Amino acid sequence: MKPSQVIFAVVICALVWGAWANHGAEWAVSWTAGANDAQLTRAAQWGDSFGVINAFTSGLGFTVVFFTLIMQARALRDQAADLHRQRFESSFFELLKLMRELRQQVQFHHSHALIMDSGKGMSPDGAKKIKSRLGEKKTDLIAFDAIIREYAYWYKKNPDRGSLQSDEKKKFIASVYDDKIHKVSESTISPYFRIIYTILYRIKSDKYLIDKEKFQYSNLLRSQLTSRELTVLALNATSNVSKDMFEHVCHFRLLKYYPESGTRQTLMSIYPAEAFMPRD
Repeated sequence: MKPSQVIFAVVICALVWGAWANHGAEWAVSWTAGANDAQLTRAAQWGDSFGVINAFTSGLGFTVVFFTLIMQARALRDQAADLHRQRFESSFFELLKLMRELRQQVQFHHSHALIMDSGKGMSPDGAKKIKSRLGEKKTDLIAFDAIIREYAYWYKKNPDRGSLQSDEKKKFIASVYDDKIHKVSESTISPYFRIIYTILYRIKSDKYLIDKEKFQYSNLLRSQLTSRELTVLALNATSNVSKDMFEHVCHFRLLKYYPESGTRQTLMSIYPAEAFMPRD
């Protein structure tokens, strides 16, 4: 029953009840004056019939109270949902801020093997300069470039990498990442990826946000990540240390704007097409 229908019924009942209260006694006397027993009995039955109105009025009152409580509960639920969305949004942007701060703290050192193999075919001075540059500690976004370079160096060490099937290639990529990247810089890389995981997990598991809102928040997160960060994120997601980050990358389609490159082709060989598809 709509609120307008409830109000209309209450008004009708009030008019009927008011008419009876003001004129009921007068009508009863005029009908029963000089009446015989049959007429009195009929008048009594007519009067008793108003007990139905009392029952109806009581029932209607209960119905009004019931629907009022339902409407209040719904209003409170909507208010709680709105309040939750406000808190979620505030928390989301605080987590994004923390993510940017942790990104600045990411550090990476190239392996001795990569440094020694660099500069081959160059003049002694040129080789010395590039080795010196590679030996420096890399931080912030430059660290992600160094991570990708280090990963590519060890990835290409396997001559059979091109013939590996999807599952085998995923395990191989995970092993390279774990041994050559994660173990080397776990103290600064892990906090950064944990905060990304936390953001994605909170978005996906939230009970108040609708799917459209969830993907809007995931798109906001995606907009904060450069291609080099996405590359390392995609590599990190293959590792066992990343929990179900791989599923989050696929579910939120974080690789949908990944640029065309050889790395994209490698990622497409281990990630389902869903991870690269745009969402309507």
